Amino acid sequence: IGLGVIGLYAVQILKAMGVKKVIAAGRRPSRLEAARLSGADVIIDAAAQNTVEAVMEATDLMGVNTVVECAGNQTAFDQAVEIARGGGKILLVGVYEDPLTWQPLPVIGKNLTLIGCLGGNFRAVIELFKEGKVNTKGMITHRFSLDEAATAVVQEAATAVSGEEPTAAPDAEATATEATAATRVADDGDRGS
Repeated sequence: IGLGVIGLYAVQILKAMGVKKVIAAGRRPSRLEAARLSGADVIIDAAAQNTVEAVMEATDLMGVNTVVECAGNQTAFDQAVEIARGGGKILLVGVYEDPLTWQPLPVIGKNLTLIGCLGGNFRAVIELFKEGKVNTKGMITHRFSLDEAATAVVQEAATAVSGEEPTAAPDAEATATEATAATRVADDGDRGS
């Protein structure tokens, strides 16, 4: 749930790990298309569809084994609890700016496991980049030298305020080395589910 850059990379990593059916939910058309390009099998436009109903339909009313919640908001958390099947896991990846209000009974009743996720196994991720199983195509919209860091911050702030999506740079695909060092300034504001 949530198709900011982290959510889009989560789609790619899940596919690289061999997950057979990845369901992605987000709101922006460009991010939905990016999810398709990243390998999502089912794409839900949360601005036009009921995410919970669409996930349940896609899973024959069973729900999903694992929810990767990348939006970091109340709605996405509530949806994660609803769509996780009994005994499932919810990975809390999104950064919650506001406190959650939640009732633990559905989590207990479904025997769910909540897992906080900050950072990760960087060596394994770098290997995925090197092996070409995960790529940055369409993710990096601009490149800045370290001397241009202030310009990058100003541009990101302007993008966040305007709500406009950045235009992808013509050479948007980075090598594994560039990917680990590149500064991403794309709008990561896909806060809805």
